[in-house]
Amino acid sequence: MSRFSIFTFQFSPVEHSEPCLPGMSIDVEANFVRKNEILDDILSGDFSFVFKRQTYPHQVVFSENSIVVMQLAHSGYITQENDFSRKKLPNSPSCFIIIDNRNDKQRVYIEDRTVAFQDTRITASIIETTLNRQLKQYGLSLSLTGEFEPSEFWGFAKDHAGRIKMVRFSFPYPNLPRVTNQIDKAIVKAGLSVNSKETTLELKAGKNESLDIKKSNILLKNLVNASSESGSPIICSTGSKRKHVTIGEALRSLDIDIEEVLTSDLIGSVSEKLNKILKS
Repeated sequence: MSRFSIFTFQFSPVEHSEPCLPGMSIDVEANFVRKNEILDDILSGDFSFVFKRQTYPHQVVFSENSIVVMQLAHSGYITQENDFSRKKLPNSPSCFIIIDNRNDKQRVYIEDRTVAFQDTRITASIIETTLNRQLKQYGLSLSLTGEFEPSEFWGFAKDHAGRIKMVRFSFPYPNLPRVTNQIDKAIVKAGLSVNSKETTLELKAGKNESLDIKKSNILLKNLVNASSESGSPIICSTGSKRKHVTIGEALRSLDIDIEEVLTSDLIGSVSEKLNKILKS
């Protein structure tokens, strides 16, 4: 059983994009409509993961219905000693990555395997940088952010009841239904109307007052859930010496027996097993 950190990705158009070949033009609007299809094509094509001038080998082990499972390796060397003799041997530990590119999901699950990568956020940066390099020719980009549990915010609110002076929500370019459905339409439309890559909503108490933070407040609950699912940290202030507190630094995770999942048996196919796990 392995622990996988959960990340969400959202697309945004890149204004004034330059085509990869002279004389070509980019229809950004049309490409944005078929963004998931374009990413499917990229993931099934020939490309390399490159980050900070280092190339990371990868292999796709499963691909079906916009769900891709791959392994990403970190190539290096280890020193082995035997009979007082030391020598360097090539070593390429890897981690599993699940990319769910269905337009109502758009999640990446990264195996937390420190022998390969010290932090899943590092792996996410490698993925984000590489995919954006490929998406650029279509006038698109994506942001990959770590999801967190809504309970992190509500726990903070309970511990600081009557003392919270400010809560700030920030949302990326709105295009993911499971996130935008929880945000007021006026906020979504405002961001889209001006091509805002990030839309911020700040709730601020008056002097000598505090915000009335209650979990029963449906509008507030939706904002917290949308922040959690989009991986957008919530900034809070209690007016103390520590001016701002960031909620959302602890990544949401899911335990997956990936080796068992990748084996077709009487229990079900790989696709059936993945769908059941990711549905949760």
